[in-house]
This record gives sequence, structure tokens and C-alpha cells, in this order.
Amino acid sequence: MAIGSSTLFVLRALSRPKWLLLSLCASYIVLLALLGIQFVTSVKYWPVLVDDILNVYGGYRTVHALGIVATACSAFVFCWPRRTNIRYAIEALADKHLMSGNDNVAIFEEKEVQKRLVDFAKDATYLYIYAGGAGFLARSNKQHQEICEFGPKCKILLKPQASVEREDLHTLIRKGVNVRAYRPSFKDTGLRGRIKSTALSPEASLFLKRGKGFQIERIENTTVVQALIEQYEKEFEQGVHPQIRHVVFDLAGVFFDGDIKVFYQYLRQNFPGSAGRLNATADDYLCVDQELNKGGIGIVEVLESRLERKLAQEAADGVVKQWCSIWSPNEQMRTLASQLRKSGYTVSIASNCDCDNADSYDQQGWFNDFNHTFLSTQLKLTKPDPQFFLRILEKLDALPSECMFVDDHRINTKAARAAGFHTLLIDRTLTNDERVASIKQKLTNYRLVVEA
Repeated sequence: MAIGSSTLFVLRALSRPKWLLLSLCASYIVLLALLGIQFVTSVKYWPVLVDDILNVYGGYRTVHALGIVATACSAFVFCWPRRTNIRYAIEALADKHLMSGNDNVAIFEEKEVQKRLVDFAKDATYLYIYAGGAGFLARSNKQHQEICEFGPKCKILLKPQASVEREDLHTLIRKGVNVRAYRPSFKDTGLRGRIKSTALSPEASLFLKRGKGFQIERIENTTVVQALIEQYEKEFEQGVHPQIRHVVFDLAGVFFDGDIKVFYQYLRQNFPGSAGRLNATADDYLCVDQELNKGGIGIVEVLESRLERKLAQEAADGVVKQWCSIWSPNEQMRTLASQLRKSGYTVSIASNCDCDNADSYDQQGWFNDFNHTFLSTQLKLTKPDPQFFLRILEKLDALPSECMFVDDHRINTKAARAAGFHTLLIDRTLTNDERVASIKQKLTNYRLVVEA
């Protein structure tokens, strides 16, 4: 049914309480203007007009009270960040009951709704789907194959943490289907359905839960459907990655600040000739010794082996103290980890870390920022060993596609990517602040939401 634009505006205004508040506020401002003009001009007929208005609404005190309340409420409603959801566009259409006065609304069972949605999409050139649960994405559901055929010409918005088989979702993404989830802060309105672009004009087929069935609304008004598409695009742009649920950070050079060169400088000053014997290759300068990182030996034993002599206890204690003071958490990264956890992600670390540093970090409570710790000294494996990443997946009970791995060594991100992880490579040449800003931006670009 075609609807005039003026009718749509009225229906929209009636459907949103804040417009009523604005009307009351505007009326009060007009009344104050009338009183002001009366005071300035002393025109005799103004008192009559104003008194007539006040008599209708119950006197000066009542009107001022209502006006002040309406003004305050209007300021609150309009200044407070508007909650974004797709349903507001549907309110522009109002409801067929308002337009036709017919209360006999057809209610359909779920199977009939699914059939109608499939039929609705047959002539679509582009399809927009906003969904609640994700049962319709199961490979056993005929909608799954239909959506796969649309590939990159289909967008889907899911509820946060929608229950969907991981392989089903992975199949859709491999086919090029654009899938995102609403932000965790999304308030579910219960509205579901499809919007399609066709060779002729866009249309929408929406449904709402009604008791044990569903009410379906077919919308063919171009103005309204275009408003729906625009709002959908806004929601989609703010959506989050539908798969990633786990973020895994490297420690040194990513989550922790520090520079191993400080340790080498200490060795040069106290043990001449030793620093050169400990330097690793340029490709992996942080890995001083494989057995050290696997927990088989400590840093003192490594140094004694390279120097070929036993260290005095005081010297050995000084080496351990200096070795364990190289790295410390970046406070901005700790805040980021907290925000990610609040947003529903698990946050873990995966590090080639020796037992001395692991014990020191644990005693200082630095591992409390993480849901899980994957340390080479515990796993007896070092990155980039493929088995290291398999152990991460086993512990998280996750698919590789559900994990984001962040590291500053290309050899490690390459291995993680080969295992199926999403990866972010961090530039080692950045300052600490630049590194944190880069990580935040890369996570945002990957559609991971970071709630403050």
C-alpha cells in the first residue's frame, strides 16, 4: 500500500514519545514568548489570550511546572546518545492496523515464514538480512544454500554470540557472504526479516514474534524501504566480526614494554665479552636460548655455559634480577585487555618465556590481566612451532578462525596464519604509544569491538 510522505511523518511522530516531549517543550517556549511580548509591548489583548491559554491548562504554576519538566526531559532525550537499532525505520511505516484499521492480522508458523522468505529473495540482486538466532544458517536449512549462492551480494547481521555451528558460519564466509554481529551493547527489538534490491525497486519482508507464530509485513513503499537500507548499512558498519572470540597477545614488544638491549649492556659492563655470546640471530633476537625458553635451564645456567665458568652467588643473583626487570606491562595495553574482556572476548598471552621471568610476572600479578597463559616454559614448545598453536586451540576449545593472534615477529604470525588464525603483525620500530595506538586501530579495522 502506497503511503504519502506526510502521513509517514505523522505516524513516525506518533510512534516516538520524544516527539511529544519536543512538542510540549516548543509549546512552553511559545507561551514564554507570548508573556515576554506582553511585558514589552503592554498590548492589551495579550493578557486575554494568555489568560485563556492558562485557564485551559490550570494556571501559571501548573503550566510552568509542565513546561520545565518537558524542557528538561527533551534536553535529556535529545542530548543522550541515541540507541542505534534498525527498528526505528520500521516505525516510519507504522503498522497496517493504523493504515487500514483491520485488527485481523495473519499469524504464520515458522516453516511458512521460512518458505516466504526464500520466495521473497528469488528476484533479489542484493539481499540484506537481520536475524536473531542463526539456525537458518545451518547447512541442513535450505536458506543456507540460497545465501551461499548470493555470496558477496548478501549481508547478514546476527545477535551477539548467536548460536551457530562454527563450520556453518565458516562456510558462508568462505563463499564471500558478509556476516557481522550486532555490537554487544545492542538492545534486541525482536525485529527480523529481509530487505532486497531488485531490478525494479527495493522491497522488505519483516516479521515479528506474535505468540506461537509470526506476523509478516511486506513493505513495497520505496521511500520506507530505502530508509531501512540506510539504517541497515549504519548498523552493519558498526557490527563486529562474527567469528573472533579470542584475542591472543605476545608479551615482549606487544603487551609488555622493554628492550633486551638493556640486559646486553649490563652484561658488557659486568661480564666483558659475554653479550656477544648471548646475542641471537637478527630474525629472532629475543630468543636467547631455546632450552631457556622451554624451561629446561635458567638464565644463569645459560650465561655460565657461554662463559664456561661458574658465577658467584652474588653475581648470579644480580643477573637474574636484571634479567627479570627488562619487561613490564604497558598500562594502556592492560586497559585494552580489560575492555576486550568486558566486550565478551577471552584475552590470552602466548610467549616464548623462560621460567625465571614467568615466576616473576606471576608473583607480581601481571598474568591476572588474562584468561589464559600459553608460555613456552609451560608447554615445552616455542613459537613458531605449529604444535604451539594447536595447544592454544585445544585449551580454548576453539577453531583457528575464532582466534586473533598479535605478535611483533613475522615468523610467528606466519606460523599462526598457517594454522588458520587471524593475525596482526606489529611494527617493532614504533614507540610504545604508537604501538598501542596501532594495535587498537588494527583490532578496530578487523571489526573487533572494544567497549570502554
